[in-house]
Amino acid sequence: MFSDYKIGPQAMEFFQMGYQSQMEGRLEEAVYYYKKSLEIVELAK
Repeated sequence: MFSDYKIGPQAMEFFQMGYQSQMEGRLEEAVYYYKKSLEIVELAK
């Protein structure tokens, strides 16, 4: 299922930034980074 996605370095960086923000309690910022990551993955599909 997830192996069908090719996640580039930029998408992974946004995801990691989102995770870091989430772990530090900055949830609005985390959502922003997660969405940016998904936009890149969707464009690559």
